[in-house]
Order: sequence, then structure tokens, then C-alpha cells
Amino acid sequence: MKIPDGPREGMAVPIDGVTLGRMEVGTWRTVAGDIDVLLGIPRDDRWDLARYEHLRENAVLIEIGDATVPAASLKDIMRSKEIADRPPDREALPELRELDDELGNDYER
Repeated sequence: MKIPDGPREGMAVPIDGVTLGRMEVGTWRTVAGDIDVLLGIPRDDRWDLARYEHLRENAVLIEIGDATVPAASLKDIMRSKEIADRPPDREALPELRELDDELGNDYER
């Protein structure tokens, strides 16, 4: 079976409490770019997941329409990508580090 070239078509998935409760990881494609939605992100090399309660401590607040949404901090995202160490994570890290430097943060590698 040949996989078609070009953009992939998304699936229509209901966004409700039941669906979100069953998800561990998902990527939502938006006009502003992809958004990864995860149950938690790795916080150590044993793959202990940092969940909402842990991520909330460093979260940044983002305005989306009329809502204010907490999102994982750049520091937490970079750390999780370093731990996961998958090719897409390694590919994303230079840009995230550059952004961290531009923001004047002092993330320790």
C-alpha cells in the first residue's frame, strides 16, 4: 500500500470530556500550527510524567479568544524533549533554545 504524498487529511474527532479523558497524546492541526496535547510530559529519565499539577507551577497563561489557558512553560517543554530524545524532539530543541535565549531565560542544559 502506497502512502500518499502531500498534506494529510485530519479526522473529525469530537472534543469533549470523554474523548479528552481517553487521550494520552494527540496533535491538533490548526491554522496557527500544530498543538501537541499530552496526558503529561516526561520529567525524569524514568519517564515519570509531570502532570497538570506539576506543570501548573511553571505554566504560562495564554489568551485564546475570550479564554485564558495555562500552557506548559518553555523550560518544561525543553526538558521533556531532552528526556524523550526522539528525532523530532532533537530537531525542535535548537529552535526552542534560541527562543529561550531571545526571551532572556536562563534554562540550564
